[in-house]
Amino acid sequence: MFDQVFRPSQEGWGNPIKQRQYWKMAQLYWILVHHSNKHLQNLHLEAAVGRLFRMVSKEYLFDSLALLKDLRSIDTGLVQMDFPVLLDRVPSLRILRSRPNDPLTKEIVFSRTIHRQPFFQLKLLELRDRIYLQEFYLLLRYLPQLDDIVFAGFMMQTGLLPSPQDIMDNKPSQLQGLHLRQIGKQDDKIIPEILQWLPYLKRFGTALLYPSIAKALRTHSLFKVEDS
Repeated sequence: MFDQVFRPSQEGWGNPIKQRQYWKMAQLYWILVHHSNKHLQNLHLEAAVGRLFRMVSKEYLFDSLALLKDLRSIDTGLVQMDFPVLLDRVPSLRILRSRPNDPLTKEIVFSRTIHRQPFFQLKLLELRDRIYLQEFYLLLRYLPQLDDIVFAGFMMQTGLLPSPQDIMDNKPSQLQGLHLRQIGKQDDKIIPEILQWLPYLKRFGTALLYPSIAKALRTHSLFKVEDS
């Protein structure tokens, strides 16, 4: 089951005893995952098990997750993961929580690796950090059935950028819920701009409501405004 799976040399172990303990723990963890493949619906990868995932090859990781036919929700925590591959290998997935810009994980930002083929199954995407506006539009395009997206807010982006029309292929999003954990001055200008691409929006959550955002929300006749 574990032949040519583990990669201990990449972990830089200083204590052979601790190394063997982690190997044993990793084996037990994956045995549990494999034995739960018919029933497991939610998987939360705590920081403590992140090292267990780094001990196995990416192929083994995705092959194991692909066995979880009923998996509906995954929180990747601090585990580095290629999200397009994850969505492709686990078509049952409906909820994805992660932190693509976390410097501890060195993960590749979702929109830089996403395939041309849209992923229709995902309903909720929760990112723990800020994202660029261009990335936001790309997520909407390649996750056309997304109901809700949660993230910290937008990051400033300079230089010549593609227009939303080009990124979205001039097609409005079906998104119904937009939730920002934080909000800054750039969001005050960005949110009124993106609302025109969200005609089906019903839920808006924010930590602070600027007058310009409130005006834009009234203009777009939102059904519900939430305080996050």
